[in-house]
Amino acid sequence: MQRNIELGRRGFLLRSTGIAAAALAGSALARLTAARAEETGFKTSLKKALIANKPSRDYLEKLKAAGFDGVEAYPAAQAEAEARRKDAEDLGLRIHSVLR
Repeated sequence: MQRNIELGRRGFLLRSTGIAAAALAGSALARLTAARAEETGFKTSLKKALIANKPSRDYLEKLKAAGFDGVEAYPAAQAEAEARRKDAEDLGLRIHSVLR
């Protein structure tokens, strides 16, 4: 299907000016966003963790394989908590909080 659109000089100037203005605005916005991201320079990054009642070594291995960075656990006896912490550290995970 072919369309015949009559486009005079004024219509051409109006449309082309609008397109040029939109392109320039988009380019300026992209530069501003990049500059702001560079300027803030976040020093932290988001981490992924799950809540686990009593995380066993097997469970921690599964979390690590799934791409998690840590786990939140519930209180445990001192010896049990130390064993969990050692397992997590061996796997490169972190028990970053204990829920009550």
